[in-house]
Amino acid sequence: MAAVIRLLRTHGLAGLTVDAVVAEARVSKGTVYRWWESKHSVAMDAILRIFNEELLTPDTGSAINDFRSLMTQFAAILQNGGLGYTYISLLVEAQQNNRIEEFHSRFFAERREVLHKIIRKGIARGDLAAHTDADLIVDVLFGPLIFRLLTGLHAVDDVMIEGILATVSHGILVQAPASES
Repeated sequence: MAAVIRLLRTHGLAGLTVDAVVAEARVSKGTVYRWWESKHSVAMDAILRIFNEELLTPDTGSAINDFRSLMTQFAAILQNGGLGYTYISLLVEAQQNNRIEEFHSRFFAERREVLHKIIRKGIARGDLAAHTDADLIVDVLFGPLIFRLLTGLHAVDDVMIEGILATVSHGILVQAPASES
């Protein structure tokens, strides 16, 4: 899998061929085909491995800071070489080939649960409003990052992440009552 990850980081999905994997990993074609049915299958496994190893679950004591950490890590991973394009390509391929449920169960479900846990902890601590819609917040936080990766028109940077967090914060942070004069 390390060979596949190196190929994806260097050449993206376009450079991921069976011949390239065979040469990089020094294995036979039979070995590659025994484990994966297509380059999309091996790429999905590689992306999952990368996220499992590099996307660390924060626990800063602040839901907003935890969101910031995850968003920053997510953006950094997908802007490393060809990984963003690979991620978007896998998402599109899953939609086109009715494999979106597999993509969702293998990729999104676990990561969404991490975010839901952060939201539940934030509500329990009194940071976040009790009415916070966890699914909507996850979509609002990460949807713009994915859109920017998809279009490639603007950078996914700290300024963008801070803008998203500032916008979302107005709707979900518990506000201290205004003092009476």
